[in-house]
Amino acid sequence: MSIKYSAVMVVRADSRFLIVRRSSTAPWMPLRWSLPGGTIEEGESPLEAGIREVYEEVNIELDPKKTRQAAVVGPVQYYTCEPGGWTGSPALKLTHGILENDLMAWVLPEEAAQYELLPGLLDTVSAISSRLQLGHLRQLIRQQLKHA
Repeated sequence: MSIKYSAVMVVRADSRFLIVRRSSTAPWMPLRWSLPGGTIEEGESPLEAGIREVYEEVNIELDPKKTRQAAVVGPVQYYTCEPGGWTGSPALKLTHGILENDLMAWVLPEEAAQYELLPGLLDTVSAISSRLQLGHLRQLIRQQLKHA
C-alpha cells in the first residue's frame, strides 16, 4: 500500500500533543478526533504534506529538520515534532474557505482514550508516545520544577 496521507504529532514541553476534531460537515469521519494532517498532493513528499497540513489546519510552522518520521500505518505516514521544532500560536484556520476542524485540544498520552479518535489512532499515538518516552519527559519537568 502506498503512502497517501501524512499526519503530525506536535508535542509541547509538558508532553501534551495536539489533536483536532473534524467538523460536523467533514465528508469523512465527522466529529472524530485526529492529529493534524491530510492528503499528500501531487509532487509533495509526505513530510512536505505534513508540514503544509499542520500550518493550514492549526497555524503552526514546523521545522522540517526537527520533524521526524514516527510510523507508517496503512496509507498514513506519521511524524513527530517535539518542543523546539515548531513555532506559532495554535489556532483553527479556514482551508480554502472551509473550517475542516471545529475544536482542538492538547492531551497527555494517557488522556487520548477519552476522545473519539479516528479508528486505530489510539494505538498509533500510544506506540509513538512510548517511543518518545513522553511520560519520562513529564517526570523530568516535574523534578525540575520542584528544584526551581
